[in-house]
Amino acid sequence: MNNLAPDIPRILSDDECEALTKLKKKQRWKMEAVGTFPRRIPLAPRITGYLESEVLEWISDRAAERDQVLAQRKSPNPLARENRKALRGGV
Repeated sequence: MNNLAPDIPRILSDDECEALTKLKKKQRWKMEAVGTFPRRIPLAPRITGYLESEVLEWISDRAAERDQVLAQRKSPNPLARENRKALRGGV
């Protein structure tokens, strides 16, 4: 949040958004068009920005998705080599 006015949402420029997400403008626009990235906020006729809170939430959601995938991978896989061995009685 903005230290000068903590109750006012901070708006990120394209450069700041790219620095946080590592996504170029064109990729963000494509993702925005299909609803997989936060929408821009029009600030002036040719100026837009992103709400920092929405971008940070999007980043958190990506991390949560990653953690969920990793947790699924760690679940016992009946086809894994050590599990096949155990199923055969340790042979």
